[in-house]
Amino acid sequence: MVCNGAQQALDLIARVVLEPGSIVAMEDPGYAPARLLFEAMGATVAGVPLDAQGIQVELIPEGTRLIYVTPSHQFPLGIPMSLPRREALLKRALALGAIVIEDDYDSEFRYEGRPTDALQSMDTRGIVAYVGTFSKTLLPELRLGYTVLPPAIRGAVLKAKQLSDQHSSTLRNGPWPSSSAKAICSSTFGVVMRSTPPAANASSAAWPATCRPGSKPCPAWPGSTWPRCAKCP
Repeated sequence: MVCNGAQQALDLIARVVLEPGSIVAMEDPGYAPARLLFEAMGATVAGVPLDAQGIQVELIPEGTRLIYVTPSHQFPLGIPMSLPRREALLKRALALGAIVIEDDYDSEFRYEGRPTDALQSMDTRGIVAYVGTFSKTLLPELRLGYTVLPPAIRGAVLKAKQLSDQHSSTLRNGPWPSSSAKAICSSTFGVVMRSTPPAANASSAAWPATCRPGSKPCPAWPGSTWPRCAKCP
């Protein structure tokens, strides 16, 4: 399901799963906006300590209804959850009858080695809701997130989404107009994300596959903090 950012995905899942007084377990320290969201819905948030492998699953309290974790890159400590700990978390959640929200925060930023399997890919009992966003890899202003939902709550979350805003914007789902942006340059990745040029201008649209940061703002996004590509006109 496509959402208006990962925060909306958390909101919709929490609306369906929680009721006032429900217990939510999350990493401590953890992602404050998620904590505030759960508390605003009347839930009791239980902070669970971390060790070198991630959340200490044996300390998740009895009666927990929802477990929120950031296993790929724990926020804010940056600890990746180990494979044995992921397996233990799934077993603990199943024993509790809890839903796990896997916020795949910063999973894209891995520079070597094979990524550890996502909790959602390891889930054989339908208890994990996977949440992601394109804010880091594309553009924060897009407010484009998504969630992969377990069957038990999929229908209810889709209904909640429809009732809250009918659907996400469809304007960003097609090709961007050539006037909106010719290139978005990132000094972090050194790549150019290009919009599709109109057929009439295809012969003249020769944009580089890579770019170098420059000293001036990118002309495609006036007032933005994106660096200008040194090869762009």
